[in-house]
Amino acid sequence: MSVFNASIGMAMKLLLSAYACEPDKGSEPGVGWHWAQEISKLGVDVTVLTRANNRKAIENNATNLNVKFLYYDLPSLAQKAKKLKGGIYLYYLCWQIGAFILAKKTHAKANFDMVHHITFVSFRFPSFMGWLGIPFIFGPVAGGESVPKKLRKSFSFKKRMFESVREGTSLLVKFNPFMWLTFFKSDKIYVTSEQTKALLPRRFRWKAEVSLAIGCDEINSSSEYSIENLNLNLNLNLNLKVLYVGRFVQIKGMNMGLRAFAKYLESGQRGELTLLGEGEEESMWKKLVVELNIEEHVNWVSWVNQDRLMDLYSNYDVLLFPSLRDSGGMVVLEAMSRGLPVICFSLGGPGEIVNDKCGMAINVDGKTEEEVIEGLGLVIEEFSNSNKLTELKRSSYERSKEFYWSNIVLNVYGNVGELIK
Repeated sequence: MSVFNASIGMAMKLLLSAYACEPDKGSEPGVGWHWAQEISKLGVDVTVLTRANNRKAIENNATNLNVKFLYYDLPSLAQKAKKLKGGIYLYYLCWQIGAFILAKKTHAKANFDMVHHITFVSFRFPSFMGWLGIPFIFGPVAGGESVPKKLRKSFSFKKRMFESVREGTSLLVKFNPFMWLTFFKSDKIYVTSEQTKALLPRRFRWKAEVSLAIGCDEINSSSEYSIENLNLNLNLNLNLKVLYVGRFVQIKGMNMGLRAFAKYLESGQRGELTLLGEGEEESMWKKLVVELNIEEHVNWVSWVNQDRLMDLYSNYDVLLFPSLRDSGGMVVLEAMSRGLPVICFSLGGPGEIVNDKCGMAINVDGKTEEEVIEGLGLVIEEFSNSNKLTELKRSSYERSKEFYWSNIVLNVYGNVGELIK
């Protein structure tokens, strides 16, 4: 598919504003890099405006990439100030102003057809690119997700206060003049979840659609991870092998996940749970495992490199990812692409990805921790049915194809021609 400027009969010229954009990185830098690649594959003439700090990594990896780059950064003194508490927001705001000035000068010569802000992937941070006077896409952006109030019961006072303050800043977006200008000048707004969409000022919601910012790599038929090579024939009379991957922090919900797994074992089922990652809650989670008397069923693995992680997925049956606030959920896509169904909550990005064909996104609205733990344990038990799990593994692999990077980008760029007519 190619995206053309119908008025002049040639490929559309796009300016992609990507503050974070680096190859071989996850999170924000990976988003900027992947979107630049995939948009260019659609036949779009892409110019990426990004930080000069990203230049070395980009030039070492962009030899076969049909994308042009513009680099801009604030003076070194400002970069040092960025490291101060709260300095990143002021730095980013100033960067956006300087980047807009550079973009305006470049646009006068290059005559772009459209501009698209892709990173930061946050609905709290503005972009001034809409003032270039050409169609402007903002997003996909995230950040409107919050931990349900009833599920903060076990949080420390400090963490409950943090969640409350964060929730307050999300509500203030509706009154932030910089964000109002960004939304006002946007021709199209993409958000990563319904929670974020609900926090947009009401008058701008008609412009908004839900679309993930993240995707997963495509698997070709010759790959060892293709559907033909995945181990889908199971004999679960021995053990249900459950995996958690992520930071060991409270918002990931594994204090409830561990209790739910203990209930699963209490029902007479057999299984083992592996927690892969590190974080501040590790000692607390290990203490909880001892209290629940499930030590012999729980394994702990520190971070591994990406290649090793992709191999490890194939050794498990289910991904347990009870995150309470997650706008993306890259591990969910990675696991599904390796044939693992996912158990998660119907919150944020995972709630948008997972359906009953590839796992279970549990509705936690209005539920207490005790109710969620009970329900989570029952769902894990459901997944111990070998016939059901075999079908879910196959469907999970198929569902992951919908979230290949190429399809994520096409979801946004399939209709952009309407904006430049």
